[in-house]
Amino acid sequence: MTVQRSSRFETDLENQFRWYLVETDLDPTDASALAYRFSDAVDEALVFLERNPASGRRRFSGLPGFAGVRSWRVQKQFDRFISFYRVEEGILFAERLLEGHSKLAGGR
Repeated sequence: MTVQRSSRFETDLENQFRWYLVETDLDPTDASALAYRFSDAVDEALVFLERNPASGRRRFSGLPGFAGVRSWRVQKQFDRFISFYRVEEGILFAERLLEGHSKLAGGR
């Protein structure tokens, strides 16, 4: 199985990476280390899903156009982020990377 990241997923990842660099009150070295730990945690989640694609929770089954969408939380420290993905013909399509409490992710 291969993983294909959508442009929206990449944008979500880049925006959060940039947020860690610019918006935290950390010194630049610590902010950079945090941003890279986040990026690595996302990569690890996708590697896990590549090996275990059915592990994610089925989502939005009643909504047209969202059949087959699943979600998986990024590991501890970054577990407020959820990867939304679908699997078709041996390809894991990583669609979005959202904070779990955002309205898009189905939160409050």
